Formats: sequence, structure tokens, C-alpha cells
Amino acid sequence: MENGSQGYIDLLWKGQLLVEHKSLGKSLVDARRQAQEYALRLNINDRPKFIIVCDFQRFEVINQGDGTTTAFTLRQLANNIDALGFIGGFKPRMPTALTPVNIEAVELLGDIYDALKDNGYPSHDLAPLLVRILFALFAENTAIFEPDQFRNLILDRTKEDGDDLGAVLDEFFQILNTNEVNRQRHLTRDLAAFPYVNGALFNHRLPNAAMTKSMRDALLKATEFDWTQISPAIFGSLFQSVMEGSERRALGAHYTSEDDILKLLRPLFLDSLEKKFRAIVSDRSSRRDARLDAFQNELAELKFLDPACGCGNFLIVAYRELRKLETKILVERHKHSRSGTAFLDISLLVKLNVDAMYGIEIEEFPSEIAKVGMWLMDHICNTELAAEFGKNFTRLPLKQSATIVSANALALDWKSILRPTECSYLLGNPPFIGKKEQTVEQKAELVSAFGGKAKVGNLDYVCAWYAKASIYISSSKIRCAFVSTNSISQGEQVAKLWKHLFEKGIKIDFAHRTFPWRSEARGAAHVHVVIIGFSKRTTSVGQKIIFDHSDLLHVRIVNAQNINPYLVDAADLLVQSRSKPLSATAPKMRYGSMMIDKDRKAGDDEGLVFDAAERKRILASNPALTPYVKPIFGGEEYINGQKRFCLWVTHTPPQALHTCKPIADRIIKVKAFRLSSSRPQTKKLAAFPYRFGEIRQPKSTYLLIPKVSSEKRDYIPIGFVEPDTIASGSALTIDNSTLYEFGVLQSSIHNAWMRAVGGRLEMRYQYSSNIVYNNFCWPESPTPAQIAAVEKAANGVLKIRTNHSAATLADLYRQSFMPTDLIKAHQILDISVDKCYQKAPFASEMERVQFLFKLYENKSAPLTKVSKAKRRISIPILLPKP
Repeated sequence: MENGSQGYIDLLWKGQLLVEHKSLGKSLVDARRQAQEYALRLNINDRPKFIIVCDFQRFEVINQGDGTTTAFTLRQLANNIDALGFIGGFKPRMPTALTPVNIEAVELLGDIYDALKDNGYPSHDLAPLLVRILFALFAENTAIFEPDQFRNLILDRTKEDGDDLGAVLDEFFQILNTNEVNRQRHLTRDLAAFPYVNGALFNHRLPNAAMTKSMRDALLKATEFDWTQISPAIFGSLFQSVMEGSERRALGAHYTSEDDILKLLRPLFLDSLEKKFRAIVSDRSSRRDARLDAFQNELAELKFLDPACGCGNFLIVAYRELRKLETKILVERHKHSRSGTAFLDISLLVKLNVDAMYGIEIEEFPSEIAKVGMWLMDHICNTELAAEFGKNFTRLPLKQSATIVSANALALDWKSILRPTECSYLLGNPPFIGKKEQTVEQKAELVSAFGGKAKVGNLDYVCAWYAKASIYISSSKIRCAFVSTNSISQGEQVAKLWKHLFEKGIKIDFAHRTFPWRSEARGAAHVHVVIIGFSKRTTSVGQKIIFDHSDLLHVRIVNAQNINPYLVDAADLLVQSRSKPLSATAPKMRYGSMMIDKDRKAGDDEGLVFDAAERKRILASNPALTPYVKPIFGGEEYINGQKRFCLWVTHTPPQALHTCKPIADRIIKVKAFRLSSSRPQTKKLAAFPYRFGEIRQPKSTYLLIPKVSSEKRDYIPIGFVEPDTIASGSALTIDNSTLYEFGVLQSSIHNAWMRAVGGRLEMRYQYSSNIVYNNFCWPESPTPAQIAAVEKAANGVLKIRTNHSAATLADLYRQSFMPTDLIKAHQILDISVDKCYQKAPFASEMERVQFLFKLYENKSAPLTKVSKAKRRISIPILLPKP
């Protein structure tokens, strides 16, 4: 020793380890102090990196480098063997503190993906490589592997620069694909300890990946997350996010919250199955166990098909919920014989497996993710079942697999995947692609799904799945449910889609009316959707359920007698485009005047319309044009109080047009634009380039109705406008309107009708004369007193607007921010209009729409007759929103 002193060291491995033993029960604190004193007395090159002290029952391993200590008992030795790994040349480490999986974890894998892709790794093999890595991350958190087993492999077997990481992963994958009895005898302990996985996940060899230090660091960082609680809402699309590149990941993946998935699954099958389970559990007869067994067998026979499964979110959650129910069955079945559960082989009790799940996905990678997702969820379910019985249960090697086919669902016969006679439920979330966003190929697929009907070309892409489903379930008892853009239950699409479906015998069983489709990703787009459950008329359940999300705080659950395509408890009516008002007393509605003066999509900024500054410049030098320059309102200008002006010449052009260069230049451009059109009528308009293309300006005070308005308003703001203000093509007009007409059109009942049958532009309300206005049923025989009450209330709304003259209509009608006095004025108006229809005001928007559909049914011939059974009065159930 350095200072010449002497002592007795129980074990010394120079430069590595010093061991100090004490008798059983002696203080390990004293042992540690003594060992550290010994270490200090050694030559500096002989001082140990590690110290172990023990009393043969208690152990402490001290890392002299970082000062950390791992303490355990003799019984716990097996679980802490990694703390002694340095003896075999492995780096000892403390158990990793795990963080729940989140977007950061996904982005780490995305960084690895991007680096491999940039380095030229074969694109076809990138997805399988990432899938295998994900499986390994999940496996070591869920008892498929030992804790930190995969992480330790990377730390111990690879260099810090990552140069050999690809080779180690390749060897690791081969081990997982090799049965233990067929492995080489002299494998290192760390590799030999990994289980045989199989399941076709590792059965083909991938190219060796050239990896770097940053990629190794990212992978090690990913091992610090807890992958045990992978939410299917995340798992289903986390790799979609990885594959779409760093720029797209920054915006966020579009994956679905579990709450929204369950909105579909519960009314489709879960609620009825859970109700049946509760009934069996409450049975106290001797038949109870037999009924539980039969019910489990019933669950095991169910088969599910998602014909647009993506990464399998809906199938994964459906499987999880069924396994939860099976676990409850098994617990109930065996809880009275708990003393005998020690001898139960729970692997023989489980009857549900992932092979009950079928899917179709056009992209190869998500289809592979769906298969792996099913395995991972199966393992979670097995672990939860094992915990209930205090046993271990791991289904390895993997044998059963979900059937996920990579193909275009619209070009494939679904019967080739799963015969309809075997299918129990058809479900999913087909792609949201509007008519303007569809490719030529997608439009052709849409038309083909409807049997070549060319008129369906304007439908949303999702409608093709409804058409295919109606054929698939034609001779079966399959129940279906799809998430869809809410446009399929509004506007002109309804008649086109549902006429076809009615002809196929389809009925709606349940529906979630419009609600925002939530994504748990950063920056994900907000989409408003509906969920529609449907089946063949002969299969359709007796009790229909409507989930109404119009209340911000509660979901209204309505037990309906019938659900029509507008998702209302009313007859199966299709509101067709109509050129004249259905109500004989209704005034005619017209379109505003169309400029047809420039290509607005191309960003042209000169035409027959200009702003206030340009108007001022023109009239300053050409005052003779004053009578021909008028204010103009489209819907946007009217709502937002924007001042714009237009050149308004209806007959002979004034001489001043030729001498005013700014105006003359604009007219020349309008002429060129019209001549360049492929539309013959537009070409003819080039002869009069100083005039609007279509002139429909009212000659007296008129009502202006914006064609498009924000969905964040309870009312589309309409109002009276003087004839000297021109209404453009983005507005609708009614000549010689009265306060009564204003009051009815500005009321809640009319706005409820608009929301029920009107179309959407993106998510904004799209008002139309042919669908909304002309099919609206006005009060049939209002009394003079009722009319007077409406006029008084309508005048009250206008007065309140005047009191807030500094605010725009956009300000006044912003949802949740309407001034109190304006809210009260509208409430009075709503009540007065409601009383023109019935004695008592309506309790909800749903009631208003139901009433209007009944009037519509009486005024027009229904496409389909529904049962005339006596109507029940149902009180909606209010459930708080999650």
C-alpha cells in the first residue's frame, strides 16, 4: 500500500473490484467505510472501480465512478444480476426510469428513419426494420423480454459511435426468429437469453443497416420510455407519423382518440354485449356457469372486418374491449373455486385470439403495423388476465395473426378476405376526401362502387365504402358502422347517396350527429364528422339511438323510432333540390349578381370590384363616374363589415369609362378573361366587359343572406340592405321583405333546418336556395297576433344591432361571445317564431328539426314509408362529455 499500512482485504481484483464480507447481521455501513479506506491505501492504478460489501444475506454494489449504490438481498439477487455485470465485462447500470410513451418517443424513431432513408437504406426494408425495433422496445417493458434486456444489448454489445449497431441488430433479429433448440450452443449469455418470437415478424433477413452515434443515442433514448401502456390511439398511427417525414411529423399525425373510437364500438356491439354479461352475472340459478361458458363461446365466434383499417386502430381497440369482457367472464366463472385456480392452465381458458380480426389497407406499411399492433395488444390482454389469476401467461412463439391485406379496398371483392356469412361486424374510418380533392382514379373508383352511376361523381370518397358495404352485407346479418365526414348527411349528397342505399335495403341503427373528430397529435387538423351505424332492413335493431353533440357540455341520447339520412328521428325522406319554395306563401329567393370578371383562384387583383382607396382615387379624377360606382356586399363583406365597391353599369356605358384609364385598363382585362374562357356563355359576355356577367339586383330594400357562414355561429346573420348596395354572387337576396320574413329566417328553427339539410364548405355552413330555403316549411297559418309578435321581436333584434353599431355582425354573432342583450332579443324572437308552429316553444334543436321533417313529409311524397306506429314521447338522456 502507498503509506505502508497493512490490512486484510477479503477479495481484490486490481483496478476492478474490492469485496468486504461481514458476519450475518453486522453493519454494512462499517463494511463500506472499511472497504473505502482499504481502497484509498492502494496504489492509484490498483484502486477498484467497484466495491461490494455483504453479510451473505444483504449486498451493496458501489460504483466508485458515479457514486451510485445498488442494494438487494440474496433473494433479490436474480433480479439485480445486472449490477454485477461488470464482472463479466458488461457495464452495470441502474434500472431505467421510464417515461410514458409520447410524441417525443415517436419522433426519436422518426429521426432514425430519416437518417437511414437519407443514407440510402432500401426503402422497402425501412418499415420492417422500424417495426422490429418497436416490437423490441415494447417487449422489454412487458415481460416478453427481461427489463432493460434490449437496452443492455445495445449498451454492452455496440460501440458508442454506432458503427456496429446494424450488425448487432441483425444478429438479434435472427435470434428472435430461431427456436431455442436450434440455436448455436456457444451464443453469448445476453443473446441466448432472448425468447423465440416467430409470428413471421422476423422470418426474413433485412439488409445490414449502417448506423451512427446519433442513431444509437436516439435508440437508447427510446428505450427510456415506457412502451407497456401503448394507447391504440397512438400506436395505430405513430408509425404513420414516422414514415411521413420530419416536416409532416412537426405538424402532427392524424390519429384518433380512444374516446372517439369507442363512440363507434359501443353502440355497434359493446353495449349490448356488456348488457348481456350483466344479465348473466345476476343469474343466481344453476345455469349461470353454463351461460357464462356459452357467452364466451359466442364472443370467440365473432369476426370483424375493417375495409379501410390503416394501422388497425379500430380493430385493436375492439379486440382489447372483447378481451376485457372475456377476462370478466373467466373471473366470474372461476371466482368461486379460487382454491383451485393454482392448478388452472389459463392458456387453455382463453378462446379469443387476434385471428378474429380482418382488415384491408391500401399501403403496405400500415398493414404490417396493424398486424404487430394486434400482437402487442394481445400480449397486454394476456398480461392483464394473468394478473387476475396470479399466473404468468405469454403466447410465445406467436402463432395466430390478424388477417390484414394490403390492397385497394375499392378494387377488391371483400368476400375474398372474409365471407359475409362469417363476418359479424363491418366497421372503420374510411378516408376523408372531398369531391374537389379526389384524383381522376379515385373518382373512377367512386363511380365503380355505385355500379357505374356517373351522377355520384360529386360525392365524398367515403361514400364508396357505404356502397361497397351495402353489397357485402346484402344476404347477411352483419351490422356496420363508419366514421364519415358530416357532409354525407347534409346538402345535395344526401339524396344521391341514400337513395342508392335505400334501394339496397339499408337502414340506420344508430348515429352520432356532428362532432369534432379529435386527434391527440400536435397541430392535427380539426375535422367534423358523424358516425353512422347501419344494417339491412331485415337485420336492423328495433331501438334506434341518436347521440346529439350540439350541447357543449352534454351528449343528448335520444331513443328514436327511426333515424333518417339527416340523422334525425323522422321518416326516411330525401330533401331534393327544388327550384321553387315548397311553401306557397314563401317569397322567392334569388342569387346575387355575378361579376365573372377575373380568375379569383389565380389571385388576379383587378376586375370590376375594388377597395375604398381605389374608389377614392378613381372618383377624385373622374367625378362623372360617381353614379356608376356603388358599394357591394358579398356574404363575407356583409358579415365582416368590409367596404368594397364595384363598377355598376346596367345599360349604355358612360363616356367617362373611356377617359378613366384605371377603369379602362380593368375593362380590357375583364374582356380578355372572358374571351379566354372555354364556356360559350362567358365568351359572349366579352362583348360587354363593363357589365356584370349576371345581373339580379333588387330594385327595393331586400334581405341579404350570406351563402357561407362560420360554423361557430348559432345564427347565420342576415339583414336588410338598400337597393343601391349591390349583392354579389356570394349572397342570396329576397325582394320586398317584411319584418316577419326576416324574423322567421333569422330564428333558431330556420337555422336548425339549415344545419340539418344544408351543405358545408370545409366546415362552414353553406346556405342554398334550392336545398335549404325552398324546402323550408314556413308556419302554415300564423294568426295576425303571432305575425305581429314575430315582427316586434325581429325589430328588437335589429334595434340591438343598431345599439352595437361599432361592432360587425361577425363580432356580434361569435359563438359564446354574443352580447347579453342580443342573446335575449334572439330568445324572444325564437319563442315568437316557435309559437307560430305550435303552442309551446321547442325544447331543443333536435325537436325543431323533427317537427320540420314531419311538416316536410306532409308536404312532399316520402321516398320510403316508415312505420306509422304511435309515436312515443322520449326524454333525452344527458351525459357529460368526456
